[in-house]
Amino acid sequence: MLDVQDDLGAAEAGEALLSFAITIAEGGEVPKGEYRAVHKRLFESPTARRVANKTLRRYTTPDLLWGYLRSVATGSGSWALRRNAAHELIDNFPPVTAVIACFEEEETIEETIDYLTRQEYPGELRILIADDGSKDRTAELARARAAEDPRISVANLPHGGKANALTRALKQVETPLVVTVDADTLLMPASLERLVARLLISPPDTVAVAGAVFVRNSRSNFFTKAQEWDYFLGIASVKRQQGLFQGTMVAQGAFSVYRTAALSAVGGWPDRIGEDIVLTWALMRAGGRVGYERTAIAVTGAPEDAKAFARQRRRWARGMIEGLREHGGALLAAKRSNAHAVLVNFVFPYVDLVYSIAFPIGIVLACFGNFAIVGPMTVIVLPLNLALSMIMLRLSRQSFTEVGLKLRQNRLGFLGYLLAYQLFMSPVSVAGYAQELVGAARRW
Repeated sequence: MLDVQDDLGAAEAGEALLSFAITIAEGGEVPKGEYRAVHKRLFESPTARRVANKTLRRYTTPDLLWGYLRSVATGSGSWALRRNAAHELIDNFPPVTAVIACFEEEETIEETIDYLTRQEYPGELRILIADDGSKDRTAELARARAAEDPRISVANLPHGGKANALTRALKQVETPLVVTVDADTLLMPASLERLVARLLISPPDTVAVAGAVFVRNSRSNFFTKAQEWDYFLGIASVKRQQGLFQGTMVAQGAFSVYRTAALSAVGGWPDRIGEDIVLTWALMRAGGRVGYERTAIAVTGAPEDAKAFARQRRRWARGMIEGLREHGGALLAAKRSNAHAVLVNFVFPYVDLVYSIAFPIGIVLACFGNFAIVGPMTVIVLPLNLALSMIMLRLSRQSFTEVGLKLRQNRLGFLGYLLAYQLFMSPVSVAGYAQELVGAARRW
């Protein structure tokens, strides 16, 4: 049976947290100490830890709205406190090790290290370069940086792939938190602080938080211009929604923070083509939550030609199938707050397949006056799509504004993303699903 006093305490804490959100929305301020006391009370309660997963099943229809609000409060109430940013509520930041796994990245490794060393992180920062048997000057350049900065160390590893390099590096990590950064990814000045703060202020069973990654080379050509909007309106929006329920489905290797103990408990990064996807799902299957910090901004290199772009997205599609095969059923059966996102991933292959086959055929038929698939009603969807895109863009712009960044104009990329991007994406994803289902050779 539930402890009535404990349940009442959790409810009171949830009410207080919601009142804080209302105060902030009306332009007020919440004292740091008062917020942290309520947050601690909320999550030291065993009942509160169960509320997010059981509310919708336990409460009758008249109580459904309150149940939903309690779920949001217990799962991610701190996310709503936008004026009181997470990093402003933390006094002591723990030591963290940033791991950069790299293979023949001599063109980008120095810049990535330089941006990382300039982070405004209040705690101790260690940087571990895990060189995966590079034959170029990557290791040499990393060692030169290590000679200049005592925080940097270099691990020279035999070539075995990114997942193997990360798992080997994990064995050398002595800090409670570990951050992964891709060798072509640049962190904005306060991104590490904001990312770690989100993890610390989240429920105690949160084991990872994904950063907000965007495109750094969006001016290169049409492919990168369109991908910029995919990151803004697609990937970031999905992660924001999933993060609201502490169920972000991918803590991407490009920039994420993890609890070192949780990583070790699941054996580190699995040897999979989508190692970060499968790792995230393994962490959630083990009972952990995964969050998202929209202001922990990093920029990374996007593929610049159709061949490289298709190879990347096939790899992502295969990684999703790997995650579904190994952990999807167990995550659905657990009926936690991330179950809806898992279910959506099961539906994606079907949606992509139907879109890849039916929509192009529908366009051809419409050109000949047959509107059985694509017709006037399809055109009506475009303004709705545009309106939704503007809402998502506004949210992404707010994240940039908070950290002093400004979005660049990219109208051509937006038109390409809105009108043609999915026509290319869906068939590529379907090819990736098929490759994984038939066990095709893995290619990075």
